[in-house]
Amino acid sequence: MLNVDPQKPESTALRAFAVLEYVAHANKPVSLDDVTHACKLPKPTVFRILSMLFEADLVYREPLGKRYTVGARSAALALDVLRHSTLRSQPHTVLQELVDAVGETCNLTILDGNQVLYLDRVETPMPLRLHLEPGTRVPLHLRGAASAIADAMAPLNKQASHVTQSDSAELL
Repeated sequence: MLNVDPQKPESTALRAFAVLEYVAHANKPVSLDDVTHACKLPKPTVFRILSMLFEADLVYREPLGKRYTVGARSAALALDVLRHSTLRSQPHTVLQELVDAVGETCNLTILDGNQVLYLDRVETPMPLRLHLEPGTRVPLHLRGAASAIADAMAPLNKQASHVTQSDSAELL
């Protein structure tokens, strides 16, 4: 992460990038104070930067909690960077080898909230197929990859439900 030193004058763009980078690296929504302390910038400056990033759809502000997370435009930018990165060639090569071996379309996907985000895809040469571009989002329950993710999460959800029920019983 970019460290902002108040002694060194930096451009507004670099300060805004440091704030966006901090929000993106956080594993939970962050407050104005969190960003202020982490980036070592004055609170009014951080507020202006977060407001600007919010207006640009680069960060999302939770309405009730007043905390910030990555916005849709930042996520789209990250996906574009991944798609055009030289790092993409390695997983794409593996997908191509899988398609060659099994004769079916293969996807590289991730869970993003309650949707599946397609990062990469290699189509089968067969004439009948569904065409989805990388960057496509589908509801978790609609696609094969989504079903696989949901099935893999089922034991975790069951375990979380069990813990919640046990905790509730202890409170009673």
